[in-house]
Amino acid sequence: MDIKTNLRRAAIGMALCASLAVSAFTVKYVDDQAAGTRELFTPEPVLSVSQNDTEEQETAKASSDNTASVRVTYDDGFVLTDSDIWLEKDGETFAFHMDGTHEALFKSGSDVAKAGAVSALLTGTDHEGDIVCILDNDGTRQAAARRNLTDTISAVVTVDVKDEDDAAAKAAAVSILESAVEVSQKDFLLLGFEIPEEWLKDVMVAENSVSLSNGEETVYISRMKEPVEGTGFDTRLDMENAEVFASDIIDAETGYRLFLLTVGEDRFEILAKSEETIRSLFSTKAE
Repeated sequence: MDIKTNLRRAAIGMALCASLAVSAFTVKYVDDQAAGTRELFTPEPVLSVSQNDTEEQETAKASSDNTASVRVTYDDGFVLTDSDIWLEKDGETFAFHMDGTHEALFKSGSDVAKAGAVSALLTGTDHEGDIVCILDNDGTRQAAARRNLTDTISAVVTVDVKDEDDAAAKAAAVSILESAVEVSQKDFLLLGFEIPEEWLKDVMVAENSVSLSNGEETVYISRMKEPVEGTGFDTRLDMENAEVFASDIIDAETGYRLFLLTVGEDRFEILAKSEETIRSLFSTKAE
């Protein structure tokens, strides 16, 4: 089941959570994917999310300068680390700060993203008030928090409960939700390089691969686990800040060429159509 379906169900569950008193029974609702009923969650007392930002939160929001920075590094796979995720809905973009290092599932222009045990979703403001509760989402115990961000957009954040620590998961969900800030500028740092804005028209971070598009060409990047025989990476590109080699392999049908990027002791294979594309992507090292 995909992230969006789980989060949509979380939103439905939270609506029920807000409208029902504490009870010992398990709420059921009709599954929108198939006939029948599904156990969703056991209602708990609703915990309010503070409507008033603290001085520290206001300072953090002001210092963000309306910029969301997504940093993708490598550690046994591509990960989203110590950075923001951004979500977009109805022409508006909001960033949510993610502490620590997380495996990431992320696509620009989408209203849903996942980073490790955390998922975030932008949705409509169908229900009033802030909600925090515990859900049983398809067998996964989660803390969920929802808040209206504008008159038409609300956010839902879910955090998987670990070691039956409901309170810690609730606090984490609320913290991420309260970090939400509307942004107009988006930075994308990949393997230590600042990716130009024109390549952020469509970004996908999925498990251990990344794709970037400028609207006309899409570039695919993944870890090279072992050498590919016969690739012939004999041509080193003349680049100041990146160690990139071009292969003699070019796909006759698509025009894609195989490139090798070295970052420290790790190697990454890149499918792109020209050396100019590689230079435009990997010319600026992040500070």
